[in-house]
Amino acid sequence: NGKPSTNGAMAYLIDAARGGLVAYGTVYSNLEANAKVLGGQLKDNSVKIVQHKYGSEAGDVFGEAMTAAGNGALTYMNVQSLGIKGLMKKTAKETGKTVAVNVINGQRG
Repeated sequence: NGKPSTNGAMAYLIDAARGGLVAYGTVYSNLEANAKVLGGQLKDNSVKIVQHKYGSEAGDVFGEAMTAAGNGALTYMNVQSLGIKGLMKKTAKETGKTVAVNVINGQRG
């Protein structure tokens, strides 16, 4: 008929939105995981430096203080995630993961 298909345009729009959600979920998850690894490495290496300079006992105390600080930071982040903004991030992240699984399963079957 010479008219563009609205179903085709809508499918492209849905695919683009799906791709955006998958990308957001992937990036957010990886940033979260990398932050945990970085924090652990920072603590471990800082403890080694303090142990070398001030002794084993001082290093152990410093390690416990770093662990407490890390736990405090995680608690703060978890409390922040209870707000509207945090719920939106979590929803987008989970939606991205679900869409990715559905896309992968849909392509296989």
